[in-house]
Amino acid sequence: VTNLSLDRSGSSMVPAYESSVSPQNSRALSRTDHSEEERKILLDSSQLKDLWKKICHNSTGMEFQDHRYWLRTYPNCIVGKELVNWLLRNGTISTRAQAIAIGQALVDGRWLDCVTHHDQIFRDEYALYRPLQ
Repeated sequence: VTNLSLDRSGSSMVPAYESSVSPQNSRALSRTDHSEEERKILLDSSQLKDLWKKICHNSTGMEFQDHRYWLRTYPNCIVGKELVNWLLRNGTISTRAQAIAIGQALVDGRWLDCVTHHDQIFRDEYALYRPLQ
């Protein structure tokens, strides 16, 4: 059985042999080859904009604050795991996987920037994200 994935045009199925050998490498590669058009689509998404407003809301949203990571303090950040928990409590989602996908969309759309990891993959752990908007 081979893994199948959509190519960039979305018109045909192609085998993704590299994902069966090295899923971490292919995942990192797929995250870095997003085009500017894809970023604009994510940035212009009305659902993401509405969600971002809820995340940033003064009383009901997430609290952006200083966090320490490896003896360094990062100002005005949120923790990936806390965002996942907040999305489960306040969103219309029911699984951590859905929350992680939303977190990745916020990273891909340049709403959030991971300051503790350079690969810009959203993590459900103690990884710090700062707002870019």
